[in-house]
Amino acid sequence: MSSSPARGLWWLLARAVGRTAPADLPRVADGLMGLIALMLVLYLVAPTAQQMIAMLANLRLRLAAGGKA
Repeated sequence: MSSSPARGLWWLLARAVGRTAPADLPRVADGLMGLIALMLVLYLVAPTAQQMIAMLANLRLRLAAGGKA
């Protein structure tokens, strides 16, 4: 059986939730849902690597031209 970082993270998450007191589970679930929401927003809004490279190249050209567009 191969080990991957994702499998290790799932194991850590399962262990942390398993050790949580039942009374604290709603708060943990709320925090996890907030983290998932943040990851989703970043995934949908963050530029791709190609877009970032294009933006940096454009910025470099503008700076070399003295800021004139």
